[in-house]
Amino acid sequence: ATLVFSFIGYETQEILVSGSKTINVKLKESNNTLNEVVAIGYQKIRKSDVTGAISSVKASEMNLSAPTVGQALVGKVAGVQVSQTSGAPYAGTKIRVRGVGSINASSNPLYVIDGYPSGNNVFINPEDIETIDILKDAASAAIYGSRASGGVVMITTKRGKDGKGRFQYDVQAGVTQLHKKVKLLDASQFIQLMIDGRNNAYKDLVVNAGKPWNDSMFSDNNTARTSNVGNGSSVSIPEDIYDFASQTAKAPAFNTDWQDELYRNAFFQRHNLAFSGGNKDIKYFVSGGYQDQDGIVTNTAMRALNFRSNIEGQVSKKLKVGANISLTQTNNKEVGEGRFSPMMSALLYLPYLPARDANGNPIKYGMSALANQFGYQGLENPVATVNETKVNRLGNRNTYNAYANFEI
Repeated sequence: ATLVFSFIGYETQEILVSGSKTINVKLKESNNTLNEVVAIGYQKIRKSDVTGAISSVKASEMNLSAPTVGQALVGKVAGVQVSQTSGAPYAGTKIRVRGVGSINASSNPLYVIDGYPSGNNVFINPEDIETIDILKDAASAAIYGSRASGGVVMITTKRGKDGKGRFQYDVQAGVTQLHKKVKLLDASQFIQLMIDGRNNAYKDLVVNAGKPWNDSMFSDNNTARTSNVGNGSSVSIPEDIYDFASQTAKAPAFNTDWQDELYRNAFFQRHNLAFSGGNKDIKYFVSGGYQDQDGIVTNTAMRALNFRSNIEGQVSKKLKVGANISLTQTNNKEVGEGRFSPMMSALLYLPYLPARDANGNPIKYGMSALANQFGYQGLENPVATVNETKVNRLGNRNTYNAYANFEI
């Protein structure tokens, strides 16, 4: 039998047990972790020589199932805040290395890919990343000047290694779904709440105007109510939900859960094919990927095609040359966001209205047509909104760079 002794910071020792009752073990210190190389802006040095505030993440430590680099870093780097700008599949991520340092100036970090500064809207295949080094302090990021006031995120992509050419194919697939719905009133509950609110408002306005009141006036139709108080939109009740004669609510013809109508289980898939290899004279890494991710909101999606080629050649003992090519094409199906987004409409739209007509088509202007008469908000059917609104955003991001290193 063999006993294995290990401890953080020390070399592992394997001792063969051959019947001896006493075993003496002495662990030797290991410097391997201090010899790892990190990038600090203008050079690569060993961890043991680093004096600044730097965090490094290897590809094996990231969540490579995430669709973007920012999401792959969530929870992986201490002191770095990573958040998604929205829940859409095409939404970007916001990274804060040093927090918010100014009201007017940007707090975004500078992104540097393979030594070349890039814009904030970084889209790179997580499968192509070798390491990510985040420079937090001013000394480490000084070479980039004021652009690095929010820190620096340095991304190093994969390179070819010595050996025969090697193909690698990766595929990921899954389903995303709404984690939790907002609890809302159903149609019957909403109708009763509306009737009580409109009747109470009618009574208060009549009494405040100094007019006589009795509860039989709850049977006043909308014309009489408007004539008595002059504020029809706050006291009128739709005839299809209220029986004025009996002063009771009518059973709703529909009970629509707008969140169920708007949201769906969304499928995603990602394929990546890479070919790499090299020898002492040339090293190469070529990859291509395709990502197809539907959003949980109906008719939203993100499609992306990407290609990357990193080639490096040793021309002589002192001269090394290389070239990097990155091509990315995105095609997003988007919806509006903010106050009049379909997500907001799904929370505010009347539950007693139908989502579709007899032919299965989304009904347009169902609530907005009643807005002036009954004081409703001018919202649109969220199902009609996502089906009728066509927002396709096409993007192309191409990067080409070449370099030469000559040792003096």
